[in-house]
Amino acid sequence: MAGIVLLRPDSGGYRRPPPRIPQNHMLAMTFALAAIGMLFIGLFSAYVVRQGVSEDWKAIPMPPILLANTAALLLSSLTIEKARKALRGGDRRGSATWLAWTLTLGLLFLSGQLVAWRMLAVRGFYLSTNPHSSFFYLLTGLHGAHLAGGLFALAGAAFLTR
Repeated sequence: MAGIVLLRPDSGGYRRPPPRIPQNHMLAMTFALAAIGMLFIGLFSAYVVRQGVSEDWKAIPMPPILLANTAALLLSSLTIEKARKALRGGDRRGSATWLAWTLTLGLLFLSGQLVAWRMLAVRGFYLSTNPHSSFFYLLTGLHGAHLAGGLFALAGAAFLTR
């Protein structure tokens, strides 16, 4: 009797439920997030290891705009959650409004990142200045590309919820 889980009177007997098959978009998103997560974990690990390898590591001063960028990202987490809740509640217009706020905050973040890079360049810190600056530009550049891809997808979602 193991494995027999439900009785369907209309079928005249016991049946197993059909296996749950993940939807393609969920499976793709899972694999994409795993790959992106591994990329950033690998780069962060390289950052930590490289820091202790030699004497050429010189920390660069962080531009103050990065604090505003962090606030924009944190606030965008709130607005995307508001959009999700509105959509789940059947409020397409409210969801579109919150998605627009999320897009705005994402664009604000990307603009702030460009300003931060410009501030560093004005102070003489470039990609090749030292290992720390190389990692900073690499990590923030990849994060910006990741965020830009997310904004592209979010713009599509906002368009569909109008």
